[in-house]
Amino acid sequence: MDVPLATAATAFAGATAFGGLTAVSTETPCRPFGRTVPGSAAVQQGLGLGTGLSAPWPLAAGALWQALLGDAESPLPGRVCAVMGGAALLDTLVQPSTWRPRSVGAAVAVGLNVLTASALLTAGVLSARAAARKQLPSAGGWSGAAAAPAAPDQQTRRA
Repeated sequence: MDVPLATAATAFAGATAFGGLTAVSTETPCRPFGRTVPGSAAVQQGLGLGTGLSAPWPLAAGALWQALLGDAESPLPGRVCAVMGGAALLDTLVQPSTWRPRSVGAAVAVGLNVLTASALLTAGVLSARAAARKQLPSAGGWSGAAAAPAAPDQQTRRA
């Protein structure tokens, strides 16, 4: 398990839960680019669409799942979390409630969303890069030149 990735995913899930509860209590539905999406904030949150103050809960659950249960040696969990963090950051930025919060709780939820989505994006990129570096062959690994037999004068030098 990649600890920084798991920490970022857990914080992201917490911010999503806080934002969802705040959006339901302040009735702040999802309005991407100012367009109205049918349903109240509670219905949108229940269906997994997200609200004006939170990312969709399936996004947070998927990030947690990849960070906690994904193969730490593979770059896939990091890549998935980076994409989810970027998507959540963009989702937060296109909501009118981000730019005009109606309460202190809404402003805190927006700040937490931006902070944790950015942390998830960064941790995902760093995790994917580190895992990809581990999968590269080392300098002593197989290469096309190593497969060819050594010349006779090279064999005497090695001995």
